[in-house]
Amino acid sequence: MPEGETFVNGIKVIRFASKERNKKLARKSGYALSSPTYLIKHGRLLSLARSIMPKWKNGEIWLKAQGPYCEDLITYLEKNHKKYDVLIFMTYLYYPTAVGIRVAPQKSILIPTAHDERPIYFFPYKQVFNLPAFIMYNSKTEKTFVETHFHNQNIPNEIAGVGIEPPDPKINFPKERFGITGDYILFVGRIASEKVVNLFEDFIEYKKKYPSNLKLILIGQAFIEIPQHSDIIYLGFVSDDMKNSAMKSALMLVLPSHFESLSMVVLESLYFNTPILVNGQCEILVEHCKQSGAGFYYNNKNEFDAAIEFARANNDKLIEMGVSGKKYVIENYSWNAVIEKYQKAFDIITQTSPYQ
Repeated sequence: MPEGETFVNGIKVIRFASKERNKKLARKSGYALSSPTYLIKHGRLLSLARSIMPKWKNGEIWLKAQGPYCEDLITYLEKNHKKYDVLIFMTYLYYPTAVGIRVAPQKSILIPTAHDERPIYFFPYKQVFNLPAFIMYNSKTEKTFVETHFHNQNIPNEIAGVGIEPPDPKINFPKERFGITGDYILFVGRIASEKVVNLFEDFIEYKKKYPSNLKLILIGQAFIEIPQHSDIIYLGFVSDDMKNSAMKSALMLVLPSHFESLSMVVLESLYFNTPILVNGQCEILVEHCKQSGAGFYYNNKNEFDAAIEFARANNDKLIEMGVSGKKYVIENYSWNAVIEKYQKAFDIITQTSPYQ
């Protein structure tokens, strides 16, 4: 996208140029922000020497290298923030949020999308999580983790997530086109090692132990090699209508990722009455399972196998779980419910901020 002003659906959008991410420098400065114990354990003695540099300086190097480094965006906010009633920063990790939130914190909302990962322990983020006027969390799990780590319970907050009301697909999923004669489990998203953790190995071993016509379908961009297997079908990018119809017809949606802050595809799947199968190490995904009553979570191959076998053998129970899942999404993640929570946050900020 080019930088400059444009209009999208009648709303003015201003885009700012960003410098390319410096991955090498980000890695080095990230090591310098790690604890001495971590550095010694991993033999990073040069990084240990760099860590003697003042934390604030290492922190600024990290943020710029991590990017996207949009200096013009920060300058614009400094000059123009009084034109806006509220500033909203989404995702704690990146430069626009970590630096931008310093400009007018009294009118800023942070949507952190946080989870337990190495960078969140870096020096700059203590300030990020203690500056805003309001924090909008995606889940109870995220809120508990952030408040335990940053001790920022004094900041007004709410758990809102995002609105999920995808349209019903206008087509039925064309199983016959892909040679599918029975059930299938579905993965939707970035096909990367951190997202599909052991999925291929677990599924192939499952099929060896429990021969059937069950398939694994993958939708999304592939960043790793997908095994050549007669029961693994890769569709790449498809239309929203095709994706939604695939979700609606699936036996289950599977998400093996350890690290998620909410997971749109899980909520979309539940909206379409399709139960979920998720990694038991990911707290938010387990939370979705427990609160919705519409999911299975696994911690090993045996539990992965057992969940699939239970789903295949208990269609009535699966239908019941699907109804429960849709109810959970409508009650907690409908746009009306989400917008109402944001409106309350806007009211709090506009009534108390001295920087209007």
